[in-house]
Amino acid sequence: QIAVILELPQPARLIILAFLHMALPRKDRALVRINLDLFGEIDPERQRISLDGRLRESYVLGFPIEGEMAMRIQGGPQRNFALAIGGFNPGYKPPPGFPKLKPITIPIGIDDNPRITIEGYLALTSNTLQVGASASVYAEAGWFNITGNVSFHALFTFIPFSFVTDFCG
Repeated sequence: QIAVILELPQPARLIILAFLHMALPRKDRALVRINLDLFGEIDPERQRISLDGRLRESYVLGFPIEGEMAMRIQGGPQRNFALAIGGFNPGYKPPPGFPKLKPITIPIGIDDNPRITIEGYLALTSNTLQVGASASVYAEAGWFNITGNVSFHALFTFIPFSFVTDFCG
């Protein structure tokens, strides 16, 4: 579903409101259901295109999935491109004005005990590709508890080519 609003006279802007729904493998037997609310703006005067999205009432194999995404394209002398799903690599400084995003998160658990939380992000910018994920586990019984964390982050720079990866366990 999509709605387009044209703002006139000056400065002219195009506003886009959309709802994306996806059910896999079939609508009547979905193992994955994604509901994404989107808000976009095309602003020719500021030479900017933006798109923001948030997952709502979505799940994977019966477990909820949540998170946010954003895209910014800036023209003119300060040209820039950034698309982030769930955020950026911790060592990367996002472009000015880029929103802080909630990571893509899948909490798995029974009343928070035991629980496993999986988070991740994927980002593409004018000069980088970034990917990362983390998982944490927690369980308790009486006086005894178990906690654990593992994470992976990778930042690939195109020009000059380089990459940095972090793994923590």
